[in-house]
Amino acid sequence: MAALAPASLRQLERYFIVKFHKSPRDWARGLQCQKARGLIEMGYSNKATVNALKFTNESEFCRIFKKVYGFPPQHFSPMYAKG
Repeated sequence: MAALAPASLRQLERYFIVKFHKSPRDWARGLQCQKARGLIEMGYSNKATVNALKFTNESEFCRIFKKVYGFPPQHFSPMYAKG
């Protein structure tokens, strides 16, 4: 990201902290988890979501997702919908 911006890596990090109140990595993970949540809500499995969004593995995906949303990915699956 820094290579594309007319700023140094440190300047970009400071900008993100001021603008988004999080690091560039946390911001990018948040976007990735938003996309993952959409896929999970459409019925994608964890494995398919991991492959589609290029997470390293399922356990890393679940850990990051739970950190962002406070719930595991299965919580948003239509298969487990309450109603």
